[in-house]
Amino acid sequence: MTRIYEIFFVMKKIGTCILHHSFTGSSLNEQLVSGFLSAISSFLNSIMPNSDIDSDSGNMIRAVDRGDFKILIEPGKEILGLLLAKSDTPSIRKILRETTLLFEELYDIDAHADTVIYEPYKEIIVKNFAKEFINPNDIPILSDDFIDKSTLELLLAIDNSSDVKEISNRLNEPIETIIERLAYLQELEIIQIGGVATAIKNTDIFTLTDEGNNIFQKISYVYETIMNNFGKKGVDILKMTKSGKISVNGIHLKTNMSVQEVKEIIGFSIKEGWVRPVRIYPTIVNTSHLRELEIDQELNEILFKLVNFCDGDHSLREISRKTNIPEQLLVSFLDKMGNDIKWVRN
Repeated sequence: MTRIYEIFFVMKKIGTCILHHSFTGSSLNEQLVSGFLSAISSFLNSIMPNSDIDSDSGNMIRAVDRGDFKILIEPGKEILGLLLAKSDTPSIRKILRETTLLFEELYDIDAHADTVIYEPYKEIIVKNFAKEFINPNDIPILSDDFIDKSTLELLLAIDNSSDVKEISNRLNEPIETIIERLAYLQELEIIQIGGVATAIKNTDIFTLTDEGNNIFQKISYVYETIMNNFGKKGVDILKMTKSGKISVNGIHLKTNMSVQEVKEIIGFSIKEGWVRPVRIYPTIVNTSHLRELEIDQELNEILFKLVNFCDGDHSLREISRKTNIPEQLLVSFLDKMGNDIKWVRN
């Protein structure tokens, strides 16, 4: 591994810099850099006036040594790839050459074009050179200028299926605080709000939103849109979710529609804001019977967790995630508690 600083892609004939990326985050004077690179190009042409500078040229200068750093040069057909690095090694030169040639493969290079069109290539540059500026022994440190620890924890809590209330419970943060941070992340285009969950489970239960209740009105945007996209079966599925008690699999069994069809219609309706997930919040209202149970240590620890989580604030899915107990097994166990357990749907 060698330390690398800057990379430039320069037009061979005129010395114009069409793409620059700094691995150190430094901000260079673009006019100064362009002049410096033009001088290099002119110098190369002057010492080889009768030769095209191409990838097959054996006479081309391949590096400029300034002492504290080197400028590595790799030619393509139309551009030069220049890398400022601490040292010149075969591995880093190979990456520079491949990165330069790939750039020419991907773009129709035009010296007069707006260089902003080349900006996406920086992502490839970073990936190609990653192992040259990060090694396994480096310690990553989160920059407070970009994102703080609490926001990072929020990002880690977003699993594409938990709603805001569940995330709030998981992080033990007020819902208002979570909403403010989510709004900030959405503004940065790091997250999207209101999108369809990546995976709707067969056991998931949904219900109509206030707007979704318009499915019962034939002269309504909701009804007409569902009819146009899915026909009467789509309307029937949305109507079945009104009770908030039937799962995706239950709808599948009652309608003889495939599970995939049911998920597609519900997914579309989630995106439109016409249905929402139903969360089940179990609450253990009487723990006296639990204390009388004679159980082993492992089961006792699980039971202790259930008592803490079954407080009406944690959904069944959250409890399943925290205890590593499948939802169906949890329901089966809690149902046996009879009147000592209270179920709230929301």
